[in-house]
Amino acid sequence: MRLRARLIIIIFLISVVAVVTFISFKDKLIPSRSIKIGLFVTLTGVYPDLGRQIRDGALLAVEEINKNKGINGRQVDLIIKDNRYNFKQALENINSLIEEGSIVLIGPATSSQAMNLLPIINEKKVLTISPSASSSLLTGKDDYFIRVRQSNRDDAQMLGSYAKKIGINSISFIYDNTNLIYTNDFIDNFISSFGTSNTTYSIPFDPDVVNFKNLASHIVSYKSDAVLIIAEIYSTALLIQNLRKLDKKVVIFSSPWAKSNRLIENTGIYSEGIITVDSVDDNFKGDVYQRYRKAFFERYGYYPGFGADTSYETIFMIKKALETNPDPAKLKETIINISEFDGLQGRFKIDRFGDAVRKPFILKIENKNFVRIDNH
Repeated sequence: MRLRARLIIIIFLISVVAVVTFISFKDKLIPSRSIKIGLFVTLTGVYPDLGRQIRDGALLAVEEINKNKGINGRQVDLIIKDNRYNFKQALENINSLIEEGSIVLIGPATSSQAMNLLPIINEKKVLTISPSASSSLLTGKDDYFIRVRQSNRDDAQMLGSYAKKIGINSISFIYDNTNLIYTNDFIDNFISSFGTSNTTYSIPFDPDVVNFKNLASHIVSYKSDAVLIIAEIYSTALLIQNLRKLDKKVVIFSSPWAKSNRLIENTGIYSEGIITVDSVDDNFKGDVYQRYRKAFFERYGYYPGFGADTSYETIFMIKKALETNPDPAKLKETIINISEFDGLQGRFKIDRFGDAVRKPFILKIENKNFVRIDNH
C-alpha cells in the first residue's frame, strides 16, 4: 500500500510539473492563432495625413489577406498605435507592440522620427519597416530598419536635373524645419544635380506659427525662376495658393512628401502646372494597381497616395517572406535574400542594407491629375 501511495504521489507531482511547464511555455509550444504585426505612425496632431494613408493601405492589405486564408493558414492581426508625432509616444508604442507579440513593426512615417528611433530599434532588435521614410542619411546601414520607398537621393537628384533641363537658373527652397532630416537632405541632393553655380535661396518655416501669406510675399521678393516647396500636403497647398495669387506664372516644384490627390483637392485651380517626382503613376493601367486603387477608394472614400501604396506593398512583402520562411526571427534575412517583390506597378528590390531600389519619374499636375512626363 505504501508503495502504491508513493507512486500516486510521484505521478501527481510529475503531472503538476508538466502542467506548469506547459502553461509557462505554451506560447512557444503552440503557435499563436494570429500573426501580429504592429503599426506605429502619427494619426493625430502634426502630419496626420501620411500616417493615415499608411494605416489605411496596411488595413486594406490585411483584410484581403485574411479573406484569402491568411498567411500559412493563420490570420493577420494588425495592431495600430498613434505616435502623435512625439518621440516619447513613439517609443512607448514600440515597447507596447513588442509586449503584445508583434513579430515586425511598420513605421514611423517621417525620416526625422526614423532617425531618432533607429538606436532604439537596433537595441530592441525588432525588424521595423517604414513605407515612407526616405532621407538618404538612412541609406546603406546594416541595421534592423527596412525601407520600401526609394531615397531622397533618387527623388531629389532627378527633380534637380529636370529643373536644370528646363532652364531654371535660380530657385528658392522653402522647407518645413520640423522634419530637417528629410528637408535638408532633399535640398542637398537637389543641389547636387541642379548645380552649385545656380542661384539658390533657402527659407525655413515652422508650420505651427507661420503666416503663409507673409511667407509667400517674402519668397516672391527673391524673384527666382522657380520655387521648391518641401513640406507636407496642407502646408504645401497653402503656400501654392498664396504664391499663385502673387505671381500666376511662378514655376513651382514640390517634394513627393506632398504628392497626393489631397494636394490637388486643397489647392484647387492653383495646382495646375505643379511639378513633382514619384515612383507611382496614378494613371498606370495595370490590372493589379487598378483593382487596388478601386478597392481603396470604395473602402475609404479617397484615392491612395504613395504612403498607402507602399504600406500595402509592405504587408504583402511580409506575407511573401513568411511563406518562404515562417521563422519571425529570420524575417529580415528572408526579405533581403528574396530581394525582389511584386509591387503595385511592377517588381521592386530591397538591397542588402534593406533599402528600396525603385526608379522615380517626373510628374506634372494637368487638369487636376498627376501626369507622368517624359524626362529623356
